[in-house]
Amino acid sequence: MEVYKRMSKTQAPELICQSVTRWASMIGIAVILCAGFGGPAWAGSGYEPVSLVSLIADPHRYEGKRVAVSGYAVFGWESSLLFLSPYDAQEGIVLNAIQLDTAQSPEEKLRMWREFLDHETITVEGTFHYQWNKSVEFEARRPNGIIDSIARIRLNEVRPQRPAETPRPK
Repeated sequence: MEVYKRMSKTQAPELICQSVTRWASMIGIAVILCAGFGGPAWAGSGYEPVSLVSLIADPHRYEGKRVAVSGYAVFGWESSLLFLSPYDAQEGIVLNAIQLDTAQSPEEKLRMWREFLDHETITVEGTFHYQWNKSVEFEARRPNGIIDSIARIRLNEVRPQRPAETPRPK
């Protein structure tokens, strides 16, 4: 405060304005840097974002890797699958799907997934395996591989949100 008392009446407000502007600039830069380097939700989680098409087309590349992949989920009692599209799920085209190993998941989570995420577009984080030559059973039931050790499944909101209030026409 002593500095401001010794200045003229025009210098003090100008100095305060410069200080405030400098602090605001530094805070703004910090926010931009944090937002820019924050990255997507899976960044830093150890899961590589991969498209379902990539997993199906080049499964050997992702063997044993932790992946985050999106698709259309169908949770069944005997098997759960992640399809490329709702059409593939409707028609049962398993060549366009990857199996989800939910057998080792807690019953509570599995019940929630079946209730809320069945027939929805989701993102799954887990470990991908493709072992075509291991057994005949594997070839028949999981031609494109399987995701096990599922850490997280989350809903992808793909539907546009309606506004809270729709304006009436005039």
